[in-house]
Amino acid sequence: MKAKIIAISCISFALTACGGGGGGGGTSTAPTGPSTLQLTAKINGQPVNFTIKAGESKVLGVLTGQEVELDASEPAILLTKTYGTAQANETANSPTQFKATISSTNATIGKLAFNTSKSPALATITLAIQGSSNSFNAVTPVVGDTFTYSEVDKQLGSTQDFAQPLSTHVVTAISANGWTEAYKDPNGATYQTVQLNSNGNRTSYTDQNANPLTSCTTATFTPEEKLLAFPLTPTSAYNGNWKTVCGNNSQDESFTATVKGMVQIATPGGLFNALQIDTRTVVTNSTQTLLPGGTYQQDVTEYFDPVLGRNVRYTGVRTYPAGNPTSGTWLTNVQIDLVSAVKN
Repeated sequence: MKAKIIAISCISFALTACGGGGGGGGTSTAPTGPSTLQLTAKINGQPVNFTIKAGESKVLGVLTGQEVELDASEPAILLTKTYGTAQANETANSPTQFKATISSTNATIGKLAFNTSKSPALATITLAIQGSSNSFNAVTPVVGDTFTYSEVDKQLGSTQDFAQPLSTHVVTAISANGWTEAYKDPNGATYQTVQLNSNGNRTSYTDQNANPLTSCTTATFTPEEKLLAFPLTPTSAYNGNWKTVCGNNSQDESFTATVKGMVQIATPGGLFNALQIDTRTVVTNSTQTLLPGGTYQQDVTEYFDPVLGRNVRYTGVRTYPAGNPTSGTWLTNVQIDLVSAVKN
């Protein structure tokens, strides 16, 4: 639900596999059958809202000095164990329990991956480890980083929620000025290619199919769609102004943001320590003739994980101060959640 020149819009935001080997004498030792492995988490001995099953990839947010405990529903094999630049004091590592206290000065990424002797399907946990600093810089991703989002909209004039297809954002290239992401549909087809600068703000995007309202395929944001400004702290405030152009259509956008602090939030993609950022975007001078007064406003709460460098939840309300459009399809509400993450 970023402000664009289109009626409905969504935001920006391969596991390692391990197979079994064959044994001698005609007896196979390869894991077979579906996995029923499930792991639950505790932080500092207290259960938290985190469960992962074989075949899933989720994120578990950890603050420096916290003890992480993972309990398995059946004997599991720990195949991958990394902590980035953090230090880990492991106090348990059995087939049914893993426990470690993790300490770090800087924000860093770790990874734990489990399977069982019955199945190669992995339960992969990305550890988003926050260090002792509460000031966060922009995160440059790695080619292959993959983030999948769900989106539920409510449209003007309707009381029904509308679930959009899952959207998977794949980092495809890194440059000195930022990076490129391909947005893919559930069939793996790219429907949009996005250019982002080094702060993770969009500078342009290209759709595979022309916008039905404007007949354009490429939009630009000048100088940038400044939804993020670094360094970010739990008390940051910032603003921005830009012009969005798509074909012969354009609009001016003004943006304000206030960081309300760090919160723990769960989505289908895991458990996160995220900065809550309350934002307002005001669109004016839109050339979209279906939009009364050429204006609308959207108030959005973003939950931004500063270790991942990603929004993990986005909840917004759009209003039309000059009157509701009477033609076309327009948003009033949206919620977007991270449902899966693969961090290389």
